[in-house]
Amino acid sequence: MLIGAAADALRVSRRTIYNYVRRGYLKMVSTRNGSPRITKASLMVVQAALEQRGDRAFLFTPREPRQPKIDEASAIFKTAARRLIGADGVTLVLREGHSCHYVEEDAISPLWKGQRFPMSACVSGWVMEHVDSVIIPDIYADPRVLHEAYRPTFVKSMAMVPVGEGMAAIGAYWRAPHVATATEMEMLRAIGDSAAIAFQ
Repeated sequence: MLIGAAADALRVSRRTIYNYVRRGYLKMVSTRNGSPRITKASLMVVQAALEQRGDRAFLFTPREPRQPKIDEASAIFKTAARRLIGADGVTLVLREGHSCHYVEEDAISPLWKGQRFPMSACVSGWVMEHVDSVIIPDIYADPRVLHEAYRPTFVKSMAMVPVGEGMAAIGAYWRAPHVATATEMEMLRAIGDSAAIAFQ
């Protein structure tokens, strides 16, 4: 999408679009003819975050201290994630030493918000350690999944992406067997990229 069209879609000025690009929230790619375009996935993530927050300047407004930034960003991006991907649940997991801390969630029924698990014992730990994404169509067929933690939940399938260089992870969960599509993974990665910037 061209800069002008992106500004119209987000109902902001071109200057604001350039601010979002400069901060890294909007990703630009060059087309074959050399014209710069905004990627659809990054535009959709920013649009969802702006609608959730209701403040079209917040993405490049400095904030201190760190924890309120994390709280605000996590609330925004976990809601954007579930809506954009169409998952039955999403979680935001922070890396805390050798533990995975499930700090936020939005799901059809409770998952693990507030709980901590060893990095070595769960998928989110694997994702953060390897800084790599996973798609798991059947959670009970994958040894990286802490099965006893999932049995009380609705989850049958999942996908997870790292945030930044492994500072956190964002997970998406489905109640029916599901293989995350390339489009869903692109969207999840775009949300992870935006979350990484928000946490800085």
